[in-house]
Amino acid sequence: MKWIGVVLCFTLVSCAMVNVYITFPEEQIREAAEEIEGEIEGEPAGDTSYLQFIYGKVLYAEEITPEIKTDSPVIRQAKGKRKSWRKKIDEFKRKGYIGESNRYSVEILRLPEDPEVAREVKEIVRKENRERDVIIKELVRINNARLQEGKFREIFAEVKRKYAKKGEWIQLPSGKWVQKE
Repeated sequence: MKWIGVVLCFTLVSCAMVNVYITFPEEQIREAAEEIEGEIEGEPAGDTSYLQFIYGKVLYAEEITPEIKTDSPVIRQAKGKRKSWRKKIDEFKRKGYIGESNRYSVEILRLPEDPEVAREVKEIVRKENRERDVIIKELVRINNARLQEGKFREIFAEVKRKYAKKGEWIQLPSGKWVQKE
C-alpha cells in the first residue's frame, strides 16, 4: 500500500507543468527603455561613465539577475518604422495635436481643422502605437517576463516623458496632462 502512495505521488509530480518567469529589477527595464528610445530619439540615453563607454555597460563585481534582451528582428523592424515617421510625430507634438500618455502610447489631444491633416494625425498615432505595442510584447516574449508587461509600459512611458521637449504634452503617472517645462 505504501508503494502505491509513492507511485501515485511520483506520477502526480511528474505530470506537473512548471513555468518559470523572470522578474527584472526596474533599473534593468529602465536601461532597456533608454537604449531603445534613445536610439529612436537620436539622443544619448543619459550620462555615460568612462567604463560604460569602454565596456558598453556599468560593471558590477557580481551580476546575479539576468540581463534584459533588447534585440530581435521584430524590435529592429519596429524601431526602423518608428524612426521613419519620427519627424511627423515631433511636428504633431510641437503643434499640440498629440502627447505622450502614461501607458507608453501617444494620444490625440486635439485635431487640426484641416481634415487631411487630421486624417494624417490619426494615422500616424495608430501606426506609432502599434509599433510601440510590438516592441513591448516582443521584449516581454524574448525575456519570458509576461507578468511584468505593465511594469515595462510604465517605465518606458517614464523614459518617453524624460525625452519630451519643452512645451510638449505629457501625461503624469496620476493621469493629469501637463506641458513639459
